[in-house]
Amino acid sequence: TSLYVDQGDTIWAGTTKNFALKILPGWNESQVIQVMFPNTEGYFCMLDKNGFIYGGGHSRGTGLGVYKGPDKKVFTIAMLSSRSSLSAVRYSCIQIADGSFVLTADNSVTFFDMAGKSTTFPLNTTGISIFEESNGEIQIGTYDGAVKFRRENFKEITRIEKFEHKIVTSILRDREGGLWYCTEGNGVF
Repeated sequence: TSLYVDQGDTIWAGTTKNFALKILPGWNESQVIQVMFPNTEGYFCMLDKNGFIYGGGHSRGTGLGVYKGPDKKVFTIAMLSSRSSLSAVRYSCIQIADGSFVLTADNSVTFFDMAGKSTTFPLNTTGISIFEESNGEIQIGTYDGAVKFRRENFKEITRIEKFEHKIVTSILRDREGGLWYCTEGNGVF
């Protein structure tokens, strides 16, 4: 479901089961470790530089668990979703410049911090990927293009017309400052 490479070059591969795969540098079969989550329904979203894992299951509905290591849950962020199963929800999570986080899940955007404080807004389409510009503007790739907004004014969402009716799976910036948009079935822009 997701892939993350940490600062030590370890690959973390997410699943929709109750574990993630930790693949140590060298990347051979003997260096693949299954990291279990303590829930029956789990997934892996990301890992930060302080060792916090974001993912796992939420037995009372759709939510993002924040763990310090694979078995110590710190808190859960509830997410808006019309679906009853985590495996049916598309989600993405990034840490932004101010240290807080942005999470998309199904048709919602949630901002949260490490104290567990969160604010959730509905999104008219399903968010798949998230990118923060250096000016604080946030872009979200969706099943119906890409949108951008500023955190302090979420109600003013602007569609990026170039990507209308395209599935935008990821948004990245290269070393030279160029933005790259990966689409499903329409190429890279």
